[in-house]
This record gives sequence, structure tokens and C-alpha cells, in this order.
Amino acid sequence: MSTVDRALALLTGDDAPPAPTPSARTIEKAVAWEIEDEIAAKTGRARFGPLQALAGDLDALEESIKEVDAWLAKNVDDLDGVDAAVRDVSDDTKTNEVVTENLEALDRVLAKVVATAPQGLSLHPRAEKALRLRSVDRDVTRGADQLRAALKNASVLRKDDTYQGLRSVREQKNHLDRVRSRFAQDASKLASKRLSNVFMRQDSVGGTTASAEQRRDALLRRQAAAHDRVLKDASLKTLCGALARIRASSALKACHQAWAKASASMYGESIAALIDALKLESRFVERLLDDVIPVVDREQSFAKKVFGARDDDCLKVQFAALRQALLNAAAASDTDPITVYAACDRKTSSFVSTLLKEARAKAADGIRQEVRLAGDRCDAQDLKRYKRRDHKLGGAPADGAAFACSLCDAVERSLSSLDDQRVRKDVVEPAYKALLLKVDVMIERTAAANAKHAHLSVVETRYFLARRLLNHTKSPRLQAYAAKCRAASDDASKAYATAMMDNAFPKASLYFDARSRGAATSAKGFDAARSEVAKAEKGLRSLAERLDKHVAARGDDALRGMLRGCVFGHAAAAIASYDALARADGRGLEDAARAVALAKRMRAL
Repeated sequence: MSTVDRALALLTGDDAPPAPTPSARTIEKAVAWEIEDEIAAKTGRARFGPLQALAGDLDALEESIKEVDAWLAKNVDDLDGVDAAVRDVSDDTKTNEVVTENLEALDRVLAKVVATAPQGLSLHPRAEKALRLRSVDRDVTRGADQLRAALKNASVLRKDDTYQGLRSVREQKNHLDRVRSRFAQDASKLASKRLSNVFMRQDSVGGTTASAEQRRDALLRRQAAAHDRVLKDASLKTLCGALARIRASSALKACHQAWAKASASMYGESIAALIDALKLESRFVERLLDDVIPVVDREQSFAKKVFGARDDDCLKVQFAALRQALLNAAAASDTDPITVYAACDRKTSSFVSTLLKEARAKAADGIRQEVRLAGDRCDAQDLKRYKRRDHKLGGAPADGAAFACSLCDAVERSLSSLDDQRVRKDVVEPAYKALLLKVDVMIERTAAANAKHAHLSVVETRYFLARRLLNHTKSPRLQAYAAKCRAASDDASKAYATAMMDNAFPKASLYFDARSRGAATSAKGFDAARSEVAKAEKGLRSLAERLDKHVAARGDDALRGMLRGCVFGHAAAAIASYDALARADGRGLEDAARAVALAKRMRAL
């Protein structure tokens, strides 16, 4: 322990700290400042001013410390005697704070003196020479590795506050950036030229009589040959690898673009030949994607291996023929857009998110357009026949409703052949919602067109919709709408039966309706009602004739049977209620039982 350390220990009352060992960072910082001073001396520039001043201060400090050390060596015994006196003043906080601040200031000064040196910034002359691309060999890879390490070191030093003012670091960093930029440009041009030359010779796509399988195999063979020529080219491997090492992403992208442009003709020619062979297939879109998507996946893997990433814009250039074929199929009148959408959506390839996304959107628009056409037909429903007085509406629902059901049938047939139901959730079910709203509005307009027979109009259309849509069990929206239509049909049927009964037995209905509501009645009214019930057979047959007139022979047998059961069932219940009300008043309808039995027999016909 030095005498200075011993003196400080006596002054503070603490144990003397162990002697610190110089750290590697401290040595590096010291060397850095020495290098800076040596460079200034050799280049003739002014020496580093703060360093010279600090060096002089340190020399003076060192001389002072030597004198203090000599004095302490002579008076070490006397210092032991003043130990108690020193302890008396050890609680002086202000003095201690001043000492602490002085020591911290000294630490900061020493830290600047021994700051980290800028090591490894410059390239070996041979490495920089290799990066000038006079030749493509292994030295290029080694040079790229050194350049990457030097750039990384320079970036770290620039972030260090200690080196914010060092001009040499900035100059060296700018020089390294220029080297990287020059190498990236030269390497990109040379690699792009070599990539374009790969397609100077290619295999045939197959003759005009070749089958779809033969043309698919030719496409795979041509792609594999092109990839092999690139992967076996040592110069290309060296160039692209060096660009990846120095992270020249823009240069690699330029190489990928050159490759995409050069390969577009090969892919376009092969895919066009495959499309010609498949265009008569019933599952054209599915077959095309089954054959081409593996090719796309291989191209993606190749691009990632050679250029470091997949560029969707380059894929669009290479497979423009596939994109156009899918768009044409989605817009074709003889192609089911649901099939196109599902074919694009079922693929697990990442390519779906790029190239197939547009085709899928086009197919979805086609689905929505067909639904809009059905909705427009509902809006333009011809209401003339609903205003006629012949009333022969039976079993003939509104044309718009029939057209909407036909569309739903076709959509559900297409969906039933698909494994994945995402197209239903994403496109079809929302489209159904819009269409069924149009159908509801049309039904209301149709009923309003002939208010006298509004109930019959609603029964016909709602009953038709309920029966047609109930079978589509995989569609939650159609199932819910079918249940809604069945309930509305039942309500309208009851209202229609009530109106028919009021028309066949007007006096009895009027009297007993007033009686059930507690309204005033008369004996004359009861006699008229009883007379109608006595002639129930005539009234019921008139009711049946009127029902047959409404539900014409061209009508739906199921609808006719449902309405007949509802009308005559209501008639039997109504006459039975008339008899119950009459008995409650102490009167009787002698023919009520016979009339009820007759109504039940007519319901069963």
C-alpha cells in the first residue's frame, strides 16, 4: 500500500482499499489518446490541445504527489499520533462532500485520458482491393466479412459519448460507407447480368398436343433447371452472399427484380400452355392452382435462399399469367365465383396473401353482384297481377322471391362441395342478409298492391320461402329466415281463415263476435245468426268454392292443403264457439253439431 493510500485511510478512518488493477478498457482508452496524439504529430497537424494541457497538469500533479509521498515517508510515525484529532473532525459533512466531489472529478478526468481506442475501423488493403470487383473469388467474401465488422465497430463507437468529437471516427465511417456503396452497386450489376443470362437456353414447354400433365411436368422441369444453374454458379453465390453479409438489401432487391424480369417470360409461356390444356376441364381453377402453386412455393424458397427474402412485387411480375387467368375466371359468366373464391382460399401457401388475394376479392365481388341482381329483381317486382280482380294468386309467389330462392339453391350447391366454409362466413352469409332484406320489402309491397287479398299474398310467398329455404341446413341465416317465414305464414293463414269465415257467415260472425266482446246484441241478430248456422252446409260449400278460386289449379298442392286445413279447421272451431256462447245465454243452436262435423269432414278432403 502506498503512503498516499495510507494517509487517506488515516484521514477518513476507513480501511485502505486494495490497489486497483488496470482494466482492459482503461488501457484501451489510454492507447486511444496516444494514437490520436501520434497521428497529429506525424501528419503535421496541431497536437490535440486538451491532451497536451491535461498531460502537463498530470505531470505537475505527479511531482506534487512525489513530494507528499517523500514527506509522509519521513513523518509516518508522527501521523499515528494525530489519529484521534482526525477522528474528532470526521463528522464534518461539508468537508466530506468536498472531498467526494474532488475525487469524482478526478475520476472523470482519468476516464477521458484512458478512453476506448477506435480499433478495427480500417480494412486490410487486400480486403478493400477484393471489394473493387476486378475478380470474383473467395477474397470477396473475406472482404465483405471485414467490412461488416468494421462498420459494426464504427457504429458502436459513434454511439459512445466519449467519441462524439473524434473526427477520425467520422471520416473512417464515411470511407467505409463509400466502400460498401461502391461494392454493392458493382456486385448488383454483375449479379443481375449473370441472372439474366440463365435464361439464354431453356427447355420446351411441350407440343400443342401435349396433355395438361405433360405441360405441368415441363414447367417444373424448366424451373428446376433455371434454379440449378443459379445455385451451381459459384460467382453468383459469392456475390449474393457478400451483399447479404454487408446487409445491402436494396442491391439484393435489384438482383431479385432482374431475376423476376428475366424469368417472367419462361413462367408466362409455360403457364399459358398449361391454361390451354386445362381450359376445358370442369374444375379449371382448382386444377390450375393445384399445378401452379407448387411452382410458386419453390420459387419462394429459391428467392429466400438466394436473395434473402420474398418480394411479393417480384412474384406478381413472374406469375402475371396466373393472376390474369384467375381474374378472368372470377369474372366469367360461365364460372361459379364461389368455386374461384374457395379455390384461392383453400390454399395454405403464403402466396395466397399476395397474388391470389386479388382474384379472391374479384370472386367475392362476383358473388355479391349476383345477390345484388336478385335484390334488384325484387325491387323491380311487377305488381300488375296482384292488382287484378280474378284473385287467382294461389301457389304463385312473387317472381322476385322465386328468383332469390333459385340463387340460394345454386349458392348452397356450390358450397356443399367445399371442405372449407370460410367463404360462407366471410361472403355468402352477409350477402344473404342483404338479399333477404330486399325480399321482405318486396313482400310488403306485393301485399299492399291488393289490400283486399293481402293476407293471401303473404301466405303464398312466405309459405313458399319457408319450404324452399328450410332444406338449407348449413346456412344459419337461411334457417332463421325460413322459421321467420313459417311463423309469418301461419299468422297470415289465420287472418285469411278469419276473413273467409266472416265472408261465408257474415251475420253469425258479426253477432257472436259482438257477444264475445260484451257488446250490445239483439234477439233479431241472434235469429239471423242461428238461421245461417242452420244453413251451414251451403255456407261451407260456398267457402270451399271461394278457396278453390283463390288457390287455382295451377297452384301448389301443399299450399292448397295447408290453407284448406286452416280455413275449415277455423270454421269448425268458430261454429263450436258460437254454440258455446248461445248455451251460455240459455239458448241453443240446434244444427251447430252437424255444422261442426261437416266442417271437419271438409277439412280432411
